[in-house]
Amino acid sequence: MSRWLKLSLLALGASALLAACGDDGESPAGSSSTSSGASTSATTGSGGDGGNGGGDGGSGGDGGSGGDGGSGGDGGSGGDGGSGGDGGSGGDGGSGGDGGSGGDGGSGGDGGSGGDGGSGGDGGSGGDGGSGGDGGSGGERLQAEAELVELNSSGLSGTATFAQSGEEVTLTITVSGCPAGEHSAHIHENKSCEENGDAAGAHWIPNGEGLGSFTCDDAGQGTHTVKRGTDVWTVGGDPATDVTKYSIVVHAAADPNAGGRIGCGLIELE
Repeated sequence: MSRWLKLSLLALGASALLAACGDDGESPAGSSSTSSGASTSATTGSGGDGGNGGGDGGSGGDGGSGGDGGSGGDGGSGGDGGSGGDGGSGGDGGSGGDGGSGGDGGSGGDGGSGGDGGSGGDGGSGGDGGSGGDGGSGGERLQAEAELVELNSSGLSGTATFAQSGEEVTLTITVSGCPAGEHSAHIHENKSCEENGDAAGAHWIPNGEGLGSFTCDDAGQGTHTVKRGTDVWTVGGDPATDVTKYSIVVHAAADPNAGGRIGCGLIELE
């Protein structure tokens, strides 16, 4: 029995005895009966709820220190009227109510789930580098070429190339198998090398004349370059200046006495 319960029962018994002694109309038996009644009441009262420490788990409340009946649980020895009753059996102490079961400990709230980390925005793609403008062309380049073949068993071969760029046309004559010495070339009025070159006709006057002379070395190699403006020559241009309408003939001697024809070619647009 707890010390607190013993003290309570002694105090209640003492109060009952004092009341009995001070009442002139009551006999000791009545006192005993009152004491017994008080004792019964006290015992019953305190036992019913498990003696203040009992029912509802005592002052511990739900899950408190009295939980599970604590030491006052199930009516214990305090139910037998306590030694302070001293007057009759204290009756069977009411069975102490089962100590209130301690309240379930509050379950801890689920930890808040952390928000998903914001996904980083996609890095802005760098703008495509501006493409460099096409380099300005230096004007359309046109080209025509004549393949030179031998005439009169000269053994000559080579090419005569006309290249037009801007307002200028450049003629380049390259030959091999040429007889050593000076030679000349002219543009002729007819686009033909038939009849051993005679079908080429006369010079294209004045545009096909005045090309100058060149020299073939002992190995039969020779080259010659001539430039004219597009007011004289064009490649596929105005019919009055278009060299592709003609043939070119290599002569056996230098200007002005050109001599015989040793090579010929038809000027074709490439």
